[in-house]
Amino acid sequence: MHSLETAWVFESPLEPLWSALIEVGQWGGWWPGLERCELLEPADEWGVGARYRQVWRLTPSRRVTLEVRVSEVIAPHLLELHTTHGFSRWGLTEEDGLTLVHHTWVAEDPAACTVLLCAGARGLARHLGLCLKEQGSWLRPLNEADGFPPWS
Repeated sequence: MHSLETAWVFESPLEPLWSALIEVGQWGGWWPGLERCELLEPADEWGVGARYRQVWRLTPSRRVTLEVRVSEVIAPHLLELHTTHGFSRWGLTEEDGLTLVHHTWVAEDPAACTVLLCAGARGLARHLGLCLKEQGSWLRPLNEADGFPPWS
């Protein structure tokens, strides 16, 4: 099993990026490849528990449907999602006018999402009118000691 680690660096304060990422149901407005996001269950007062059904276009002929549940929110630094195909953790930190968005995607085939994550960075920058300074992704082997929660 592997995780796909992704880093996006924006020339921006943290707040607008957090505001866009925490609104999972609105990602389709800026994330190319997300064709549909349907709210199945609303969040509690802290933003936890919301469930969505998302349809992603991986290639012109390949789509994947995910059921996504917001499992943890520590505003404005951490957003965790459990999906039918994996586990997703978003972490945000700000320093010297730059915000690092670090994403971890743990799944059976995380590399299939590399192109989507690159498109997401560009889409978010365009949506918010921000400068995307850097982006990159890399695969990391996992073992049980890494402590990622199971998904289903």
